Amino acid sequence: MSGLPNLSHRKSKDEDADAEFKGDVHNSSSSKDPSHRQLPFIDHLFPMIFGCDLRSLAAYRVAVSILIILDLYVRSGYLHDHYTLYSVFPPHIAAENYYAYSIHFVNSTHFFQALLFMINAAVAFMMLIGFHTRIASILSWFLMLSLHNRNPLVLNGGDDFLRLFLFWAMFLPLGAKYSWDACHTTHPSHSKSFTTTWSKYYVSFASVAIMTQFSLVYWFTVALKDSVEWHTDYTAVYYALNLDQFATVYGKFLLGFPGICKFLTIATFYWEMLGPCCFFVPIKSLHGPFRTLGVIGFIALHFGFGMCLELGFFMYIPAVCALVFLPAWFWDNLFYYLFTKKQKKNEPRLEIQYNPYYKFLLRGLVLFRMFFLDHAIPIFPIGGEQGGIEMTEAGENAFIDENNETHNEEQVSRLESHKQNSWLVVIDHSTRGERLTGYDAFVRLIEASPLLWFFAPIYRLSFVNKSLTSIANFLPIIFSSYPQVLPKPASNPHAYTHPKRRWYIEIVVVLLLAFVVIWNFASFYHYGVSERIRWIAPTLKLDQWWGMFSPHPPKEDGWLVMPGNLHNGTQVNIFAGKGVSDGLGDPGGPGFTEVSYEKPALVSHQFAIQRWRKYLMNLESSSQQDKRLHYGRYLCREWNWWGRHPGGAQLKDFKIIFMVEKTPPPGEAPQKPFPIELWSHTC
Repeated sequence: MSGLPNLSHRKSKDEDADAEFKGDVHNSSSSKDPSHRQLPFIDHLFPMIFGCDLRSLAAYRVAVSILIILDLYVRSGYLHDHYTLYSVFPPHIAAENYYAYSIHFVNSTHFFQALLFMINAAVAFMMLIGFHTRIASILSWFLMLSLHNRNPLVLNGGDDFLRLFLFWAMFLPLGAKYSWDACHTTHPSHSKSFTTTWSKYYVSFASVAIMTQFSLVYWFTVALKDSVEWHTDYTAVYYALNLDQFATVYGKFLLGFPGICKFLTIATFYWEMLGPCCFFVPIKSLHGPFRTLGVIGFIALHFGFGMCLELGFFMYIPAVCALVFLPAWFWDNLFYYLFTKKQKKNEPRLEIQYNPYYKFLLRGLVLFRMFFLDHAIPIFPIGGEQGGIEMTEAGENAFIDENNETHNEEQVSRLESHKQNSWLVVIDHSTRGERLTGYDAFVRLIEASPLLWFFAPIYRLSFVNKSLTSIANFLPIIFSSYPQVLPKPASNPHAYTHPKRRWYIEIVVVLLLAFVVIWNFASFYHYGVSERIRWIAPTLKLDQWWGMFSPHPPKEDGWLVMPGNLHNGTQVNIFAGKGVSDGLGDPGGPGFTEVSYEKPALVSHQFAIQRWRKYLMNLESSSQQDKRLHYGRYLCREWNWWGRHPGGAQLKDFKIIFMVEKTPPPGEAPQKPFPIELWSHTC
């Protein structure tokens, strides 16, 4: 019982794992699938072009969940200003849009809005770990749609990008890999990374839709960029970097290099046009490298945008969405480098044994391996694969083996002797079977993880050892009584639950994809979508228009000045400091700066976050003139209420002035800015 298992019978499995890491698009399961047909186009070309590797979907799931949580955190800093009853955009005004349904309209108190934010973050965390992933992905889309409908004036193109990808991702198996859900389809002693029955790509109309959506964004923005600034003069980047409300310090620095600006204009235009083509290369030997190049290219493109322009999360969202295109070639080579290649250099090849006295331990180890370890590392009960034991549900004084034979009390006492020191055993076969137990075994697993290895020195500190050991003593009490808290692994070592495609969902996806394509062509050819189906777009928020800097970047910009008069006769600039409510300070503070119409050193730093920038830029537009009243009321409340400015320091009236500055052609002298009064308000 205490002897080490014989590993010779698993040699073929290890070789299969090595072959899988090196393998091509197809894997060994294809020959076992009776439904498999040798049809070159269906089995090779179509899945390769329009399929998604499940590991890429898992990477997207994790990244987009983190992005949602971070976005909620940033928004929560201005929850009162943007989402409550006393916000810049009151709920009854937002609800005037017939299609603007939102659970944020149910109650506009600060408490309820904060509660919805926390629920949204909790659902995003569920999606992050892959816990009931399908439900979590649907809820994430709905909660994000509700948030966007509550205050559309703070949104930008990145929010549309994110919402659309969340919509299409609902139909994809995001939780098939590296998730809590995937633990149910993983056997402890046998775990391979098969993706579908015969291919490493998951292909469905949903995968076609999400790839098509990504491509439409860039192809149509290129089609709409039909001005000389993009095609002849190559001055589009020059004009974009002169947008002071967006430009960063680095963007201003680049304006001193006209040649680089022209190069970036050409590179941006042609990459947006040709970059998506990298994802659909039909040549097998080039498919993986080109897809990887495409992903890296779009990540670099948007990080470059973010370095030059203040875009908030817009610089990250397309980069995260591009992860769905990462090919099997990328993951195979990455995992081969992290695991198989190191094993050939006599780096550790491990085996995990656990004490089945703790019923929860197997589930915890399978979950840990799912997220942090090589899936080829086997997990066995103490005694090995063939001599393994399993505690009965009847009680602690008896147990059975895999042949359902009950063992005697002496064997039970030997098992119980492992409770303290041998609850976990890690066998390192690269060091002739070195056997580590307990906490040392746990630290060895940390060292073996490509994600956690750098924490190992911390875990080896004596006080960390003692602290975690003390905490670990309580875990058996908690989890032994409720082992169902952790996911139960599969009982069949050769079972794998393949993502299923349901015909009725596929039909819905095809129809919605056709609608989205029609909608995008309508924006380019300037025709109207039929009223019989037009309602679909605002209802599901599938309406989209990708006219970023189209047909050319704006050629005028400016900055805001808000001179206000107090009851004591003092004139102050109420738009001072970083942001709006941030600038409403105490007497003598940032809210009492002198009125100045001079251009700030860096206009983009006038705004606390991108949400404020987008909202105020929307107010500058004549199409949003009616929304200025609510902003004026908001400013009066924030200044005069809440006991901020008592007596004569209360605000009497103010104006919103936009200092317009036209951008001259390259080489010409700048024109003098001139003021435009956007709004005059009496409190």
